[in-house]
Amino acid sequence: MRAWPVSATVLALLVPPGTVGAEAGPPPTFTRDVAPIIYAQCASCHRPGEAGPFSLLSYADVSRHGKQIVMVTDSRFMPPWLPVPGHGEFQGARKLSDDQRRTLRQWYERGMPQGDPADLPALPALSQGWQLEEPDVVAEMVADYTLPADGPDVIRNFVIRAPVAAPGWVEAVEVRPGNKRVVHHAVLKVDPTPLSRRLDAEDGEPGFPGMSMGNAESPDGHIIVWTPGATTYPAIPGLAWRLEPQDDLVLQLHMVPSGIPESVRVRVGLHLTDRPPERETFAVVLREDRIDIPAGAKAYRIADRFTLPVAVDVLGVYPHAHYLGKTMRVTASLPDGTRLWLLRIDDWDFNWQGMYRYVEPLRLPAGATVEMEYTYDNSADNVRNPNFPPRRVVGGNRSTDEMGNLALQLLPLDPGGLTALREANWQALLAKNPLDTGALFNLGVERARRGDHAGAAEYYSRIVRSNPLDQGAHFALAGTYVKLKRTAEAIAHYEQVVRIDPRHVESLYVLGWLLSNSGRFDEAARALERAVTVDPGYAAAWQRLGVAREGQGQFALAAQHFREALRLQPELVSARQGLDRALEELSKNRP
Repeated sequence: MRAWPVSATVLALLVPPGTVGAEAGPPPTFTRDVAPIIYAQCASCHRPGEAGPFSLLSYADVSRHGKQIVMVTDSRFMPPWLPVPGHGEFQGARKLSDDQRRTLRQWYERGMPQGDPADLPALPALSQGWQLEEPDVVAEMVADYTLPADGPDVIRNFVIRAPVAAPGWVEAVEVRPGNKRVVHHAVLKVDPTPLSRRLDAEDGEPGFPGMSMGNAESPDGHIIVWTPGATTYPAIPGLAWRLEPQDDLVLQLHMVPSGIPESVRVRVGLHLTDRPPERETFAVVLREDRIDIPAGAKAYRIADRFTLPVAVDVLGVYPHAHYLGKTMRVTASLPDGTRLWLLRIDDWDFNWQGMYRYVEPLRLPAGATVEMEYTYDNSADNVRNPNFPPRRVVGGNRSTDEMGNLALQLLPLDPGGLTALREANWQALLAKNPLDTGALFNLGVERARRGDHAGAAEYYSRIVRSNPLDQGAHFALAGTYVKLKRTAEAIAHYEQVVRIDPRHVESLYVLGWLLSNSGRFDEAARALERAVTVDPGYAAAWQRLGVAREGQGQFALAAQHFREALRLQPELVSARQGLDRALEELSKNRP
């Protein structure tokens, strides 16, 4: 049986309040001394409808939990704040001073006096709904997810279509997890490819499992994380990010069974702006995937580093490990030999992870090297170790595996440095893992953005050679071959996309267009018929189907298809011209 050390503080707390020897001076009271601490540091979570397991808004609430409050504050378990002060100053810090902890302890030991009601401060102005103002649009899961009553933690990714009808700009995001009893934390990314939606369809339940989020990325470098009690950060002026109607929001939830089946439905509030960003951020990722922690190891170490190709402002950091994580050190070594702290955590707790935004951006020059060093405790002494007795744990995407990641939200001082920063990050990831599909895909996108379609094709080809079922890579490669006028290869890859996903309407449309232009009208008509079956409102597909029917000499059918395209999109000039051609051909054959 495991024996736990008992501190002098805990032993003292086993004595009923009011029996500890009296100290000089009047005792602290709830109304004058304790309520200001509780309201400032505890009430945001410990109130109805929030993540705390009980409310702490009244004297009755607080005195009922007096012993527990002192135990968790003296041990620094509460309020939950992992960064060590003085190693980076962050917004929304939840921490108590030694004097505040002493006040809580003395109040409990002196019998928890209530005090003069006139001294009681007003309740804090806490939002009962959105922390920010009402969002412009709300993205919501299409159906509730039912979390089983028991079993292991569940990590699942829910795919939500972007709730916008036209491209726009998002300046702030607020995640409302709904069932806070079971939602441990949430991460939001954006997938511009069809991959997440395909993964979502695989098991018939909402979302798809695992820590991997497919092709989803932090949008334009914005790190969007929800944890219990965390502050929802407001917009940073001039740094909105772009959202397209075809994008998917991918919301990863870590959920903990409560003992009964629970329904989960998360809402995401988006605050939009009509002003494009003045500058763009990027999330550089440091990580080590080759983790193999022996059972019993108390200080297993991983490390990674990244040298900045350009000068940046560091806006925030998001460290990530699982249950065995213990310490985190993040520093920057400057070219002049100076060493700066970005983050220090001495006692990592997977239950209270978060994204930390600096009070003031931390400026780093070009040539600075950011270094992360994490340690892990896989011994029986680690009270957070989920395995007893300990077992070997390796790197992976399950919560029972381990991870070691660090995301840094960086703002290049020179907007022209953004490309260099992105490419340096992806090349660094690729150097560690030549089959890193995310890095390969993003390098392909970067090459295509610069007009280097041959270079983009090489990166996409490397993905499909290693994974022939990567639909997103086939789709991107096919589009690249269209730009390179390599039509036969483009057709082959669009065909592979629709073999993987027979309802991929964009591939069906472009496939029909390419086949029609190649004179393969029968094949084109079959592809386009499938496209309009999947999406009957796709005006351009109806127009292209009309062209295929013309090629087949079926002018009456062509006229029907062109009319349907014009009904859906009256201003579609190519459909009007096609209808005129079809009617002219039909008139030639009239007696």
